[in-house]
Amino acid sequence: MITTSRASFEMAQKAAQVGIEILLAVSAPTQMAVKMSNDLGMTLVGFARPGRANIYTHAGRIHCD
Repeated sequence: MITTSRASFEMAQKAAQVGIEILLAVSAPTQMAVKMSNDLGMTLVGFARPGRANIYTHAGRIHCD
């Protein structure tokens, strides 16, 4: 799931409920979103820009060449 806003714990929770494994945001995630994503086994990516991004949780799903 891609969002143009800040990744919140509510977004992480709702995404996990429908089986989404990766939440990507162009802005920063909240601390609670990072904790929840980690607890739920979801990959959380923030500050996504062309050619770069910060991976906060479960980085194994992201492959960079």
